[in-house]
Amino acid sequence: MRKLLLTITIILTFSSVFSQRFDIDTLSMTGPIDQRINMVFLSDGYQADQLGKFITDAQWMMDHLFAKSPYGAYRDYFNCFAIKVPSEVSGAANDPDSLINNYFGSTFNYAGIWRLVVPVRTDRINRVLADNFPAYDQVFMIVNDTRYGGSGGNIATSTVHTDGPEICIHELGHSFAGLSDEYWAGPQYARENSNMTQQKDTAKVKWKRWLGYRSTGIYAHQESPAWCRPHQNCEMRFLYSSFCPVCQEEIVNTILDRSNPILSFSPTNSNPGVSSDTTFSVSLLAPKPNTQKTWWELNRNEVAMQTSSYRLAANTLAPGMNVLTCFILDTTSLIRNT
Repeated sequence: MRKLLLTITIILTFSSVFSQRFDIDTLSMTGPIDQRINMVFLSDGYQADQLGKFITDAQWMMDHLFAKSPYGAYRDYFNCFAIKVPSEVSGAANDPDSLINNYFGSTFNYAGIWRLVVPVRTDRINRVLADNFPAYDQVFMIVNDTRYGGSGGNIATSTVHTDGPEICIHELGHSFAGLSDEYWAGPQYARENSNMTQQKDTAKVKWKRWLGYRSTGIYAHQESPAWCRPHQNCEMRFLYSSFCPVCQEEIVNTILDRSNPILSFSPTNSNPGVSSDTTFSVSLLAPKPNTQKTWWELNRNEVAMQTSSYRLAANTLAPGMNVLTCFILDTTSLIRNT
């Protein structure tokens, strides 16, 4: 027993040594953590006396992100936080083979591509998130370097170049929604995806419902004509553009997949015994403008429309089991996928 206690003590001591706590600033909180998509900004290449600048930079990128459609309509679905992690030196390294003493190892020239900036110390990223904000949904690394660069992948990344907010939006297209580049990034990145295909048949292409709308089509990449994109002027091809309809749809689908518009409901018992008139209600998280449609059905018969509550009259119930259902549908025009 003494040996076991000693082992536990050692484990706890090690845990304490490696646990790293940093200050967290709340940039925007629209609701409880367990009811929102939580975006966490991390700092790299910011020395301790530059962490105030990091908060300003994070706010700068966040504001631009939610000014871009479709994120703006679903602003209330997100919380945003910034974890202030200091580095010994400012900026990013020039090459992965010659890292500098920034905290997360952000470096230019990843995979031999100069503008590809990647934080390579993923063990530190994982540890900081686990110790400080394990409930994160999306991470964005801001690198304190004014040179142009960024990357997608699990950790979306951007430098603080003047185009930083647009780089942020583009890279989150990869990291958050899984979108492909709509410029030709190289054969190693070519794959069937929501906005990339080899299918040229208008009746079969995955974005067929959007063809002809806002110049959506099937456009072959000049560099590799076997592969096609849905648009010629999308944010996933050119910065400072709108997302094309296909990419907007995929972003909204991702938001809706990662969130739950039902905040609460009453009564909380899913099998209540009803002996008198009872009011049933739901509290919903709505986009802006509100494109949600709600309706109630009692035993598969529609009994109410466009209301968050329904007063059930006990004398309308059939003997035995009855089923009252509330349906919530987002009818946004940004989605055409049935």
